Amino acid sequence: TEKMYLEALKNHPADVAAAAVAANNLLAVREKRELFDSYKRSRTNITPEAVAKLPLSSQKLVQFNKALLLLHMQKRTECRSYLQELAGKYPSSPVPHLIEAGLLYREKKIAKCEAFLIEKSNNSDGAVSEQYILTLAQIYVSSGNYTKAIERLRAIESLQHTPGMVATLVHLCETIGDIGQAEKVLSDAVEFNTNKNK
Repeated sequence: TEKMYLEALKNHPADVAAAAVAANNLLAVREKRELFDSYKRSRTNITPEAVAKLPLSSQKLVQFNKALLLLHMQKRTECRSYLQELAGKYPSSPVPHLIEAGLLYREKKIAKCEAFLIEKSNNSDGAVSEQYILTLAQIYVSSGNYTKAIERLRAIESLQHTPGMVATLVHLCETIGDIGQAEKVLSDAVEFNTNKNK
């Protein structure tokens, strides 16, 4: 598929919206590979005029992917400025703030990143708040602070008995040697699902 997007862009399509989508998809397929080429193509093809021609859902994806590209390229000033623009444009979306947290983390400002995510979580509701908590838990896991990760994950009541959360919590509890808590997570999930299916 990468070759297909490269071919589409090589022919300089007259449809600027199609070029923006092709450049965005190329960026997404490549992920963290060939960042400079992706950046060059995004600057050429993902222009404000081209993005404006896309449906709103596609506009958001293209713009969020561009912000991620800036993050991965370590273009911190440009990324931060772009994230402020996106946060103003999409105030209900957590994505610009999650990318901002990623930027703080990459800058090794872990305490500031943690405080930022906690603040965003406290000022959000439902699934949006959960995204901040899950990100915070991932940061704790990455830094080896499994106890804090467990504490944060246990606070997300809506996900407590989902298979992914149960597996994650059991693994983390076993990692820190807390077999009792791992057993409790499993028994709570079994009880919840048994009662739910009655």
